[in-house]
Parts: sequence; C-alpha cells; structure tokens
Amino acid sequence: MRSRFAPLYALLLCVTVLATVAFAEIREWSDFTGAFKSKGELIAFDGKVARLSLDIGQTVNLPIEKLSTADQDYLKSSFPNGKSPELLKMKAPAKGAAAAAGKTSVKVELAGVAVVKPSANLPPEVAPLPPGTHLWLLVSDPEGTLAGVDTAKSKIASFTDNKGTDLTEGESTEAAFEFTPLPDGKSGLVHLHRPQVPEVKSVRATLKGQLHLQSGPDGNSIPVPLNLEVTLGL
Repeated sequence: MRSRFAPLYALLLCVTVLATVAFAEIREWSDFTGAFKSKGELIAFDGKVARLSLDIGQTVNLPIEKLSTADQDYLKSSFPNGKSPELLKMKAPAKGAAAAAGKTSVKVELAGVAVVKPSANLPPEVAPLPPGTHLWLLVSDPEGTLAGVDTAKSKIASFTDNKGTDLTEGESTEAAFEFTPLPDGKSGLVHLHRPQVPEVKSVRATLKGQLHLQSGPDGNSIPVPLNLEVTLGL
C-alpha cells in the first residue's frame, strides 16, 4: 500500500520538513529592506530557510537571503549547521520531565489535505487514493524515536466540516491511520483517511481525538491529543 502514496510522500517531505530548532528565543526579525519588522520565534532552520512564528499570527518560511544582515549573522553564528545542540542542552527539560508532568514532547503539524470524490471503478493508477477525506500529519519527537502508530488505541472522536457533515460516516476498508517513518527516526507522516467527503463550499473541518504513537524499540505508546482546524478551500 505504501508505494501508492510514494509521490505524495516525496512532495510532502520536500515542502514541510525543516530541521527542528526547539526552545529558540523570541526576537525581532526584519527583512533585507528594513521595511518589515515583527517579533517572533524561530521554530525551524535547515541552514538555508528559516521558519518563523510571528506575533502577527503567521508562520512563514523565509530564505536566509531575504532577512536583514543582522538576522543572517544571528542564524549563521547561532546555528552554523542548521541546528543548535548547545541551545537544546541549556534549555531542554530533563528526560522524563514531560512524562512526569503528564505532557508529551511530540509535536503534530498538518502537512497536507486531499478530498477525493467517489468515481466509477477507476483503476488504482488513475485514482491512487480511495474516495473520502485524507489528512497527512507530520509528527515529531525531539526526545525519542517514533516507530509507528497504535491503530487499536488511536481514536477519532469527531471529524466534521463547517456545514455539519460527519466525515467519519460510511464504510471503508482502509485503515484510519497509517504511519510512514522519516529518515531521522524522530518523525513521520501519519495518513488519516475517512470515507465521507465535505459538503460543497465547505471551507474548514475540525478534527478531535487521540493519536497513540509507538516510541522506542519496545513500542511504548505515547498518547497525543488531536484538536485541529483544517482549511479545505472547496
């Protein structure tokens, strides 16, 4: 089954994966013209592109040459290899601290959305995805390895569009959750599929539930709450 999703997997990998930079400080950023300035947090940097979470409510990916000289110097000196072991060492909580506090270090981001309307007996090479609503979630754990998803424990409490359509209705032979590991061992893509499609002109959907990821060689289960607003743009 995995080969069927290979082209989409490769595309998602190219456009969404940056080296994670945890616990970066909030600072003021500006572009190379000096016309745009905003406070924000550096959440990822791969040596060429910086992902910034800005106070104006936007998350942007900026090539380093688009930033001011001061910002470029900061990135190059603080993260010469696209990541900062020193920063993680200084500010990361001790191992097990998150678990002891009842929290998880796993991050969940929406990586992609696809809506496939029912079609009449199209072969797999023409319609590689089954009808329904598909989500791809990028999951990562800076404190451990991710080996898979526990489909028996993972649950979807509700998945509805803004017109009230229940996207979990209907029959499907496809698994609700499918995990594809990424090369770093600490992250992966979770493909979530439900058989119903949203109403025409629906603009968003809300997903609530719980994802149980398997971590480490023993496959320990990590419960991760799901509460996502998904833009559909139909």
